[in-house]
Amino acid sequence: MKAKAFVDLKREALGLRLQANYSAGYENTTSRAQTMVDSYTTVDLTGSYAFAESGWRLNAGARNLLNADFPFYDGFGTPWDPRRVDLRGRIVHLQVTKAYSIGRRRRAGCCGCCQWRGKGGSRRSRGSGRR
Repeated sequence: MKAKAFVDLKREALGLRLQANYSAGYENTTSRAQTMVDSYTTVDLTGSYAFAESGWRLNAGARNLLNADFPFYDGFGTPWDPRRVDLRGRIVHLQVTKAYSIGRRRRAGCCGCCQWRGKGGSRRSRGSGRR
């Protein structure tokens, strides 16, 4: 059994998430030396901050924040279950992004007879533009 529980906090430009991940102990059927594999719990923390109207955003966080040890067992090949365990331990990440707002402009040389509207740039004609 696996379970996740989290708490999200969002306040204006700030966002935080604290998450606990639990993996129950289980019976190892690939090895005869050790039949039970212990349970484990990890904690993740992520956050983001949007800088007003500048378009800049900072995202940061850590997986396995407390650097929990994963259970090992006596098995063939690898002494852990790669389907359930990430041996990298604590992983810290940082991301900085910038969003740009590009306004809709009249094409060069356009007389204004057409206008770009709607999602996906669909064109809607105002008329022929001739009299």
